[in-house]
Amino acid sequence: MRTINAKEVHLYRLDLDDSSSKVVGLNDQLLSEAEKEKANKYVQDIHRVRYQRGRSWIRKILAEYVGVSGSELNIQEQERGKPFIENHAIEFNLSHSENLAVLAVTHDQQVGIDIEHLSRLIELEELSKIHFLEPELNWLAGFSGKEKQQAFFWLWTAKEARMKITGEGFALPSTEIEVLCEAGLPVAYKLPTEIPVELTTLRDVFTDTACCLATITPVQQVVQF
Repeated sequence: MRTINAKEVHLYRLDLDDSSSKVVGLNDQLLSEAEKEKANKYVQDIHRVRYQRGRSWIRKILAEYVGVSGSELNIQEQERGKPFIENHAIEFNLSHSENLAVLAVTHDQQVGIDIEHLSRLIELEELSKIHFLEPELNWLAGFSGKEKQQAFFWLWTAKEARMKITGEGFALPSTEIEVLCEAGLPVAYKLPTEIPVELTTLRDVFTDTACCLATITPVQQVVQF
């Protein structure tokens, strides 16, 4: 049985397209009936396989903390869709960008995580005007070209992680989240202030990605697996 203390975050990484992964042969053996039903709704094989591998992977890992088999793990969803383990202190959050997935696990504290490919094609200027506040836009204006796109995704993943920590998602508008940025990275949340949240940037999760972590209390150690 795997253990974790309250000041740690355990971070797991998976390439969902990696055919050598330990979860490849599981298919949907560990999945709940609801998860199997969702998997079958994917039209394209690649998306269905990624979903099956991702959910199997989550179940295998979390089962080690809870002390049950992956298929027995009782994963429920909050009103806005954030998953949780019923009647257990282990909390977790998942993010993926195309084939790359990250899972953050904590003990007795809420957690949110988001990852993005830095090279993903987007309408940068349009999205920035929609989602970023004036101080953030001023910070972003200090960059150009590839560096500006990277700065955009670092800021965006910080906002997404904040949306996900409480399970609010887009019910918490991105323009109600203000992120303090210094140099090329986000460093802290300025808004909202009702629930103070800590921000951690994770620069070595995968090559060419931005990844941000949101927690209620400061993280003393991020342990990567």
